Amino acid sequence: MSNLVVIGFDNPADAFELRGALARMQAQYLIEMEDAVVVTRNEKGAVQLHQAVNLTAAGAVSGAFWGSLIGLLFLNPLPPPIAPAEIICISITAGKTSAIPASASVPSRATK
Repeated sequence: MSNLVVIGFDNPADAFELRGALARMQAQYLIEMEDAVVVTRNEKGAVQLHQAVNLTAAGAVSGAFWGSLIGLLFLNPLPPPIAPAEIICISITAGKTSAIPASASVPSRATK
């Protein structure tokens, strides 16, 4: 079961100090936290969240990993039935058929 705990402070420095202390306690396995957020309000009244973990970056890394894994497993094209180096050219000259490897050099015809 999860519990939501909200603690109010007069200045942001005390809130950040408590968040650091909670992180140290979690590293020592004294408490278990899912996330710790410090909420501040500027002079204009706009609220700003200071999260301990950047959720956008974590989501992007996770999505890139799973997308690459699924792409490699399911969308990888099958190899061609014949490798390009093994392709054989068929030459038909005056009714005679002969096989010429693709790697063989073919003499060029000189034009006048």
